Amino acid sequence: MTESQSKFFPQCENCDFFNARGALHERCRRHQFVMPDVNWQIICRDWAIEGETVDFSALQPDTLYYYAAGSDAVKHAPLRPFADLKRMLISVRVRQDEQYGWVIYVGDRSSHHFPSPGADVNVRISRRNCKFRIANPSRDLAAEMILQQGEWRAMIHQKPAFMLYSCEHRELLYSWLCSFMDMEAYSKNSFVPNIFAFLEVVGNNTDYLLYADALIYQQYLLR
Repeated sequence: MTESQSKFFPQCENCDFFNARGALHERCRRHQFVMPDVNWQIICRDWAIEGETVDFSALQPDTLYYYAAGSDAVKHAPLRPFADLKRMLISVRVRQDEQYGWVIYVGDRSSHHFPSPGADVNVRISRRNCKFRIANPSRDLAAEMILQQGEWRAMIHQKPAFMLYSCEHRELLYSWLCSFMDMEAYSKNSFVPNIFAFLEVVGNNTDYLLYADALIYQQYLLR
């Protein structure tokens, strides 16, 4: 690889087989899967830039991986086999809201995958269909951390927060989290409990599947 190319983290975004054009369901031209809209770098073993490749032979074929690089280490995990990436998969966060309890928080860029606030949708969690409602209330959110007089402080801004909340029980999502990770230990070591997850858009923006994203929570997973 050239010096300029090595500045890129290898990922689908800069791969020869994918050029984002703003389409809602952009596909990988080589493997023909729907490109997920997730917060992590994503890659497969066939990544290439200007015809040059990197040795990703440790990755399984026909599988899309997601990864995070930090502290000179790369953590990666399989996201989905190509054959299962026929529908949009987006990153969301599961967090606690004072008004609604535990909610699925959706970023602004992904809100177009959902109906308008007030609408009801189905979210399949642990093989069960659960009723959720769309809301978009104003919330105080920590947008950035700044250094003031030698201390890091959160700059708080109020903005609409697009979210899905359970119509069944405020703690439904918390119970789901506790089924696979030690939430008590995680909460003690977290500034704000804010768990990454994935939602798969099943169809017509009314049905979704919720999946765990365990990439950075290995130490808290129940064995």
